[in-house]
Amino acid sequence: MKVFIKNKVLITLGLLFFTSLSAYYYIHNQSKHQQFLIASLQDNDFFIFSTSQLSGEPKTRFDYAIAKIININDSEVSYQIGSTSYRYKKDLIKAIRLDTLMIDNYFLNEIRTLSISELQTLSENGSIIELMRPTGRYLFGGLVLEEQKMKLIQPTYNLQEFNESAVESYQLGDIDTAFALFKKGAESGETWAQINLANMYIDGEGTDKNIGSAIYWLNTAYESGNPDAQPKLKLLCQEYNHLNNEICSRIL
Repeated sequence: MKVFIKNKVLITLGLLFFTSLSAYYYIHNQSKHQQFLIASLQDNDFFIFSTSQLSGEPKTRFDYAIAKIININDSEVSYQIGSTSYRYKKDLIKAIRLDTLMIDNYFLNEIRTLSISELQTLSENGSIIELMRPTGRYLFGGLVLEEQKMKLIQPTYNLQEFNESAVESYQLGDIDTAFALFKKGAESGETWAQINLANMYIDGEGTDKNIGSAIYWLNTAYESGNPDAQPKLKLLCQEYNHLNNEICSRIL
């Protein structure tokens, strides 16, 4: 019995040590990545920030917001902040995945500036929570940048009523209704609804998490002519390549 207890204690201590070591390396690598981005800032980098810490105002329930860097010179950056704040960082990330940053007037017109040294200090003290660089036009799998210098060579998508209603419900916090409307839109051939339904399956919002279903609907949207589904589909297949999904095996 004593040997069993001793072994259990040793296993527990080993797990605690491993967890602490993993957390240390994650934080260390995250810090190095942030330092690299600050040292190599580019137009259209983004940062998540605490509205109360950045402005000095009292903290509210909705304290997370995003900013887009629009210009950089030797000593300072110019940026615009998003018009919406969020209660949790995960809520902001979900909004990004829903392409919310592409809504007209999402970013306020006011242009603000920070010196590079101020940006560094705000990153170190936690006011700037995360500095991010899009992959192509995407961040967390959501569209955040318009395509530049692209000619319209085919008709625009038809009005996708279910999708628009679903996005409105989602932004109002009615997740179940949003999921139901995205599903109706997806089944009726609305490609944006198919992409957003996939996001719901990825996060398990309004339904159980189901990566297979997410891959299916992203692939359906892409094959139906929505090119914005392809980067998200590839990212998802790369992240879950251990699932040996048939669709992913064709595109990777």
